[in-house]
Amino acid sequence: MRLFIGIKTGCERYFLELLNQLKIAGHGRFSDIENLHITLRFLGEMQQNKIKMICGVLSEIQSRVFELECNGIGIFDGKDIVFAKLGGDLQDLFLLYEKIENALEIICIPKEKRPFRPHITLARYFQSTRSDKADFESLMMRKCSFTVKDIVLFESRRIQNKLSYIPLYKKTLFLPER
Repeated sequence: MRLFIGIKTGCERYFLELLNQLKIAGHGRFSDIENLHITLRFLGEMQQNKIKMICGVLSEIQSRVFELECNGIGIFDGKDIVFAKLGGDLQDLFLLYEKIENALEIICIPKEKRPFRPHITLARYFQSTRSDKADFESLMMRKCSFTVKDIVLFESRRIQNKLSYIPLYKKTLFLPER
């Protein structure tokens, strides 16, 4: 099973508008609206018996609810991947990422060697029909804020030749007392 841990954003209407603008600005393989997420940790191929252990360590993670926002778009250097940039409580996001890394290490899943670069992938193999990069980046219409309330263990699977992310487990974060 191909697994990853992620955050769903909500903001579907916002991303639908943005994806429509991107489709006008160029062509590529656009993410399906129901698949948009922030990947906290890609796990790759895992045996079925490892899922229970992953869910167990995720259930022990303590993290508060926090706010993020989409505040721009970018293209990874040297690649043709368009993504939504993130802002807001990034310190809380990085802290959550570290807690997940530490929890997975307990069950012998080594820490990720690459740096954590949180983003939301909007398109792959994107070729802009616009020549001005500033014009391309102006596609971000407005900011979209959302509350991170839980993390999800997803299975990535092709169903009828379409990539689908199936939630296997959801860990709800706690609200801080005021």
